[in-house]
Amino acid sequence: MANLLFGITGSGVIHTDADDSLDLGTKFRTVRESGVCDYFDKQVKKEHIPEVWP
Repeated sequence: MANLLFGITGSGVIHTDADDSLDLGTKFRTVRESGVCDYFDKQVKKEHIPEVWP
């Protein structure tokens, strides 16, 4: 059986439905710390990737 990876898009990481004001670094940390997703689907320039993302 092939491995199935779960991911999330940048727009899918929100605090509430009414507030999508999280900065990119916070979104990366939220996804990483949740332990649910295998990847974060966000195309960003290398210089914009936060240092906290392994």
